[in-house]
Amino acid sequence: MNDNDPTPATARPTIRPLTAADRAALRRLPDRVSPTSAVLRFHGAVKMLTEPTLDRLLDLEPGQREAVVAVDARGIAGVARFARDAVDSDTAEIAILIADEWQHHGVGGQLLHRLVEQARHAGITLFRADLLAENTAARHLLSNVAPIVDERVTAGHSVLRLDLRAAD
Repeated sequence: MNDNDPTPATARPTIRPLTAADRAALRRLPDRVSPTSAVLRFHGAVKMLTEPTLDRLLDLEPGQREAVVAVDARGIAGVARFARDAVDSDTAEIAILIADEWQHHGVGGQLLHRLVEQARHAGITLFRADLLAENTAARHLLSNVAPIVDERVTAGHSVLRLDLRAAD
């Protein structure tokens, strides 16, 4: 760890389920994300989460739509979510957003490992992730959690499918 690193090892975020009580903290997460990170995650500039977006993110149902957060002294430092394609489907779409100061410090992996556990418990065997083809950091993160079983690339986007049965 270097002197410019704002993430001391003693202050690791706590990983826990997202709840409705997290609405205000979740609203502030984009303030901790650079424009570049926002484009890589949302495929466009996002400076705030609107009320309808917060409603959708907090519309959680066990086994169908679940989310976990990383919480540090400043609030929510990251969120990872899955949404099952349809009832009884074995596939769910995933999304993850990590505050810039926690990127490349293992927080994304912690969130995704916890989400994989929850998805497997619900009978989900595949995660689908839609990312910009240039987002090599996300690709690396995802491939460290579960093997990529296929990929479709169109117009600068990659859609990856990850096999949760073979996940760590």
